Amino acid sequence: MKTLKIIAVLLFVTNSYSQVTVELPLGTDDYPNGAYLKDIDEVLTKYIGTWEGILNNKKYTFVFQFFPQHYFDYPSGRYEYEDELKVKFKIIDLINNSVIYDGMDATTYDDYLIFCASRPYHGIFKCWFTDTPANCENEVNFTFKNIPGQLNQIKYCCFEYGEWQRPVGCPYFKQSLIPMFLPKEEFILTKL
Repeated sequence: MKTLKIIAVLLFVTNSYSQVTVELPLGTDDYPNGAYLKDIDEVLTKYIGTWEGILNNKKYTFVFQFFPQHYFDYPSGRYEYEDELKVKFKIIDLINNSVIYDGMDATTYDDYLIFCASRPYHGIFKCWFTDTPANCENEVNFTFKNIPGQLNQIKYCCFEYGEWQRPVGCPYFKQSLIPMFLPKEEFILTKL
């Protein structure tokens, strides 16, 4: 019976520590510990789904996945919840119909290699890609940009290498030598 009481107290303490304290719109800068930054205005909804585009005889497929109320905790003891989009992608060479890159097996939050800002800013959605350890965790940034008057199209643009520190055992001495599958040029994606 004593063990049961201890377990009940521990469950209560754990549950009461990590609970939502208030719901606020995404993009709120000043918020209390435990806040839930929610997509109240549904600004992320436009992006959810599959987008495709063609560049240099390659078909790029990006799938935006919505992750509601994702939990973050920090070493300081602060924690928060936030609605987020993450992205997976696939590239097919249209000349020989071969798969160049396939990240479509991502199913959980941590499997998705592209993380996007919590909300678009003036129609610009900044994203970060961190590759797998096999590609030395190479990092790049790019943007998805709304096209005025086009609800089913966005522009992929603004590719740039991110900050990168060579991991132990990485055979590449320069970041630019690591295979990069995301395009460096801009192009249009259409929602399917």
